[in-house]
Amino acid sequence: MNKKIAVIFTLLLSASPMLMAEQSGQLPSDFNHKEYLDLNQDLRTYAKSKNLDEKSFAEEHYVNHGKSENRHYKPTQSIKDKLPKDFDWRKYLVLNPDLRQHLAQHPNLQSQTFAEEHYVNHGKAEGRKYKVDEPVVPNDFNAAHYLALNPDVKLMADQKHIVGQQTLLAFAKQHYSQIGKAQGKFYNIPDKIADLSKKVETAEKATSHTAESLDALSQDIEIVLVIKDLNPSQKTAVEDLHNRVIRLMFKTPGATRL
Repeated sequence: MNKKIAVIFTLLLSASPMLMAEQSGQLPSDFNHKEYLDLNQDLRTYAKSKNLDEKSFAEEHYVNHGKSENRHYKPTQSIKDKLPKDFDWRKYLVLNPDLRQHLAQHPNLQSQTFAEEHYVNHGKAEGRKYKVDEPVVPNDFNAAHYLALNPDVKLMADQKHIVGQQTLLAFAKQHYSQIGKAQGKFYNIPDKIADLSKKVETAEKATSHTAESLDALSQDIEIVLVIKDLNPSQKTAVEDLHNRVIRLMFKTPGATRL
């Protein structure tokens, strides 16, 4: 083999598989390396661990492995065709806390893609719920205020790894419909302030108080006091209630004075 032919042969052997793949038309014309890695997070993790160029790695992987492994390269396009028309990925995650926990443990996963892929590939066969009857809430229900007025509900959401504004609001509606309404939980600020006002008036008329009851009332007022959506008149009213309780606390041995 003469020297010139040997050089050409060596270059051909060392040519990028991706270059050869592109020339042979194996890479789809609508292939997007970012979308491919979004749909295949194990590949993204591997590329980062090896400090590989994501574009080159994704393209080479799809041609040499991904296509034969039936990996998706379009963002859930084929998956969406298999999803129920009323599928809501946020509700699916709310109804399946183990999936939310998995997402929390794998922050690189894209929530919508993961939820949709999971339902089609696993959730449907497992009989997982993806919807519930629309929660019945009052017309003036304010989900954000419901969470702010009820820290125990917000804590429950945090423990269930419920994140994202829309998912949180959906959780708040569901919680009020199934639990909060029966417990008499408040969902709007005016009603809560009116209830606190009655409690303070009752406390002021009482001949004696316990430190525990005044501490609890003070803490209840402080929950409202820190809500950012209070208008000036509401803030003034809540501050007045707080000051009135503090005066009672000074007269009661053992009560916390803030």
